[in-house]
Amino acid sequence: GTELFPITCTVMGCLLLVGLILMPFSRWFFVQMLFLIGPAMLFMVTVGFMRWRIFSPITGQRLSFAIQQRFEDEQWRDFLFGTLAFDVVLLPVYWSMNGLVNSFYSRSLCRAYFADGVDVTWQQIRDNIYSPFLILTGTVNDYVRADDKAHRNIHEISFSCLHTGSALLGYIQSSKPKGLAQCTALTGAGIDAFILGMFDGLRSRFWLNLLNLRMGSFIPFRRRERPIVRRLQKHCPLRFSSQFWYSLAAGCVILVFYAVLLKAVDANFRGP
Repeated sequence: GTELFPITCTVMGCLLLVGLILMPFSRWFFVQMLFLIGPAMLFMVTVGFMRWRIFSPITGQRLSFAIQQRFEDEQWRDFLFGTLAFDVVLLPVYWSMNGLVNSFYSRSLCRAYFADGVDVTWQQIRDNIYSPFLILTGTVNDYVRADDKAHRNIHEISFSCLHTGSALLGYIQSSKPKGLAQCTALTGAGIDAFILGMFDGLRSRFWLNLLNLRMGSFIPFRRRERPIVRRLQKHCPLRFSSQFWYSLAAGCVILVFYAVLLKAVDANFRGP
């Protein structure tokens, strides 16, 4: 029933308080409970929402003890269409939201160590005959080659004004990331490598993604862009990255799928 969620919250809170009291003697219990609370709460919210959607039209039960909302067809349909609109708007820029901490780190490096707070591009370094040949090294997480028998998921990667990559990953021209501060921020993303290397588990990944604490970012590792993407980048007055156009195409496909699905749902609501 609706009382299960507050009971679960109370039990979790009590266990967390017990772990906090035992911290001077052992922090293992507190850490384990802290890791467990997030997935458990998400599971309870998901189960409660599914229970409300399935049984509320029959039993009339409310969503929760805090939200006294009964199921109504019109409001549910509005919720579905609102979710569709939110997904379509969010999808083209979702890839950039995973690197918010990295963007903040890169901006801080620019303001602290670069002249006038302006980043230096690899093109400027390559064109400057007095600049030394800079090579920055970082790590790539969660990449395993099919022929790697050791199943290593952390590999080294290098950045220079000419190429980005390694002998294991291959090489691409240094167009992404464009700036020296961006690459420096990637090489300093030690939290990702430490957590994924030392505490690689489902609970660690859950909190890492939920709180969006990734100091690293994703690099589009494509040796050649598709011709249509190159034409769009060339003729579009707004300088969007190639990843935006790929995400926009995926969003259009998902939009068509959602439109057909919601049309079927709407026909089901209206009846014959």
